[in-house]
Amino acid sequence: MNIAEQLKYYDRATKDLDRAKLWINKCIAYNKLRNNIQALKCFEIAQDLDPDNSETHELKGKILFNLGKNDEALICFEKSIQLGLSNENTWYGKGMCLFNLKKYDEALTCLDKSIKINPKAELALSAKGELLKSQGKYDEAQKFYDRAIEITPTLPVPWYYKGELLLLIAKYDQAIECFDRAIEFYDNYPISPGIGLVWNSKGNALTSLEKHDEAIICFDKALSHSPGNGTYLINKAYSLVSKRLFDDAMRLCDQVLHSNENNSALRANTIDLINYIGSYLSYLDRYQEGIKCFEKVLTIDSKNETATNLKKLAFENRSELKRFIIQNMDFANKNSDTSSSSKSRNEVYSSDGKVIRS
Repeated sequence: MNIAEQLKYYDRATKDLDRAKLWINKCIAYNKLRNNIQALKCFEIAQDLDPDNSETHELKGKILFNLGKNDEALICFEKSIQLGLSNENTWYGKGMCLFNLKKYDEALTCLDKSIKINPKAELALSAKGELLKSQGKYDEAQKFYDRAIEITPTLPVPWYYKGELLLLIAKYDQAIECFDRAIEFYDNYPISPGIGLVWNSKGNALTSLEKHDEAIICFDKALSHSPGNGTYLINKAYSLVSKRLFDDAMRLCDQVLHSNENNSALRANTIDLINYIGSYLSYLDRYQEGIKCFEKVLTIDSKNETATNLKKLAFENRSELKRFIIQNMDFANKNSDTSSSSKSRNEVYSSDGKVIRS
């Protein structure tokens, strides 16, 4: 019986028998289809029928976690443990919620309990690696990723996490190999970091290797799985700028600004990008186009100091503007001998570069 046939059976059964277990099974079927909203509705009915069912609370916690509702998911996992379901999955789920809530010491305790119950708990091992990576303990983190991979070589999660670590320490070719493995294995597992994230990270690695055509293909793949994702659009735009396709990059900036009016981090990163484009155009002696970029920023954020200063230099002291660009811009330093004080685009402009390159 395939999943669609299972759902039809549960539809018939739940109409006649209000049993919590049937609703739980129906939810599991929806979860396999990655339909978190319908799965959550089924769990709420099951919970009403049997409020003290520890399995219901655990599975509901998983769904809420997948929806990014860490606070609510944490309550479910804690309730499940309170009701006696103390297994590797409940402790892993609780640990991941705490990790996302930046409660790292508590998260580590939970992940260690999950691993103690099952030393081969690949997801808990991978998650502990992520926690160690967040603390700058890269060598220790990689050991946990490798342990998880050794246990289940076809699990995409530790391959993705290991790739992210290698990207962080500028081992780009090795990172790409890990991302390729994650992509290869992704569809075998319902629990994963998200195929869009993997394609985006591969694109970032290729960008760092200045393979911009290949990077753009990866960002497009990421966007096919998550249309309109602001981070993916910004990363693609940077690759377009590197190819000097400024108009195409600006169109992506407009798309991000239009679709993310309430996302302050994405808007800040888009402003950084527009200033970056304006600087690049000025470096190419296309000052009027550069000034338009700085003015666009100021219509969005009238107090933006970077745009204000660059616009002023573009009008009053272009030699000083060019000097600043040569000393500080990555694109300029590729063609300049005065690269000793070079900085990356994020170091110069971004209030939170990790968001752009995440």
